Amino acid sequence: YLTIRTFEELAATFVLGLMPLYALAVLGVWKLRRDRPDAAGPYRAFGYPGVIFVYVAVVIAVLVNAFLHTPGVALANLGITLAGVPVYLVWKRFSR
Repeated sequence: YLTIRTFEELAATFVLGLMPLYALAVLGVWKLRRDRPDAAGPYRAFGYPGVIFVYVAVVIAVLVNAFLHTPGVALANLGITLAGVPVYLVWKRFSR
């Protein structure tokens, strides 16, 4: 079952796997702007920083909904994402 899916299921799995990473990138921009306000930003965003927190709240709501309605897909995405953490730590250790 896990290898044969419709296009819609593949697309949903792909998007569900990327959404937390996009939210982390958005939070990273917010932290950078907060910690280094003197750094040059390429442009100003309307509604900043409120729009950041709205986006992160929507991502959290989508992820909670995914865990409630499709827990198998959500857990598979979480497992694949977390499997990258040891790879990153090994890569970071040997790149010094």
